[in-house]
Amino acid sequence: MGCPRSLYERSGVKEYWVIDPVGHWLQQYVLAADGKYAPEVTFEKTGVVTSAVLPGFSLDVAGVWQE
Repeated sequence: MGCPRSLYERSGVKEYWVIDPVGHWLQQYVLAADGKYAPEVTFEKTGVVTSAVLPGFSLDVAGVWQE
């Protein structure tokens, strides 16, 4: 079946995020005009992720790890 990244590229998924609750990091992948994912953006423990697909949506990464 292949890795999710290449499957998502072929399917035209415009953006996806991978969250690791143990390692406390988040990776954001955004599909570029050439149909490939641009280099991922990684947020470790802090930062604000802004969606490229959902206008006005952003996430404070630090809030994900709060218990």
